[in-house]
Amino acid sequence: MQGKTNCRQTSKRIRNLIRPDFIVQQQENISWGPPVVIGEIKGDDAKDDLHASLLDLIRIGHISKKIIDIHHCDGVIGVHVVGNLVFPLNSYLKLIVNTTVSIYIISLVSPGFYIMLEVCSFVIPRDLTQLRSFLAVAEDLLPIKKLYNDHCRKPDSGLSISNIRAGLLDAA
Repeated sequence: MQGKTNCRQTSKRIRNLIRPDFIVQQQENISWGPPVVIGEIKGDDAKDDLHASLLDLIRIGHISKKIIDIHHCDGVIGVHVVGNLVFPLNSYLKLIVNTTVSIYIISLVSPGFYIMLEVCSFVIPRDLTQLRSFLAVAEDLLPIKKLYNDHCRKPDSGLSISNIRAGLLDAA
């Protein structure tokens, strides 16, 4: 019986390793489309744990690659959040304090060559005194919409990722 329990615990750990903390999907008609944003969240206690942060980034890259391969998307946006949730406002909402958010784009450039590029990183303001500094970096968030429109959709033309993946695209 001990062997079965260990096997179940091991498989549960493996499932947790490959499951992101959150995903964002678009609804296409009556069904859900492929994930376009995935993310990992770490509490403030893990802020200084470099190993945990690197594992989160590897997990974001690995899951994004799988999404690109399975759903033939051009790219996926990855979000890495490090901070703590404190001050419950009600049973659903909590005020986020001292939280750093890093946003990445993961894309297939050529067959077997994926890139993961940090688009921006910012700190969510804790109070009104930090809001001014946040507004200064809010301009960095504008390219994310363009990246989303350009890279996080299934290709419509013949010049698609599936053609690149199959090696059918000429170098001309």
